[in-house]
Amino acid sequence: MESVDYYNSQVDKMKRRTGRHDFIEKTLNSIVTRAMEVLDVGCGTGILTRAISKKGARVVGIDSAEELIKEALNLPSENIDYIWSDFIQWHSRGRKFDLICLIDVLEHIPSDDLIPFMAKVVEVSKPKSSLYLSIPDGRFIRYMRKNDPDKLQPIDIDYDIQEIINIMKLVGYEPVHIKIYGLDTPVQYNEYIFTCIGAITQIYKEKI
Repeated sequence: MESVDYYNSQVDKMKRRTGRHDFIEKTLNSIVTRAMEVLDVGCGTGILTRAISKKGARVVGIDSAEELIKEALNLPSENIDYIWSDFIQWHSRGRKFDLICLIDVLEHIPSDDLIPFMAKVVEVSKPKSSLYLSIPDGRFIRYMRKNDPDKLQPIDIDYDIQEIINIMKLVGYEPVHIKIYGLDTPVQYNEYIFTCIGAITQIYKEKI
């Protein structure tokens, strides 16, 4: 609840477009195709959700913060369904997606929720689906925790690249693209594209 309250209080900040949105949109434009079914988990105010829809894709944007979804609904949303829900608890009614986007999401998932979260990703993935992931580099989060902790969010887990690869392999995704980039420093964010090599229908409760 603390995290949801935090995001509900950040509407003004999260509706502002930044250079990072431009970077991510450029990559998404290279992988999104017309009539693709796309799920944007943690869609926030819908900045990148709308960018995806402009490519002709059918998009579902989901977020647990009601105020962010309200803001997203205030703007034109052709081919977009916005859903206010916790992702793990969401009833997808059998709907599955060609592409799932996790943009600044995984680092905010409590460790106890990581396995059910990834199980939900598998549940809503088509057999040949792709996964786009953008996340702060673990080294950058550790630097911020030491030098400027007030700028971090309530949960900011410092994942390194190999940890992310291991998590995704556990649920049947192999990396096809990894890029380290920065806007203010050379090492700030990591961008990944994964492809499903065969969805694993059961996730064993082993420690990731």
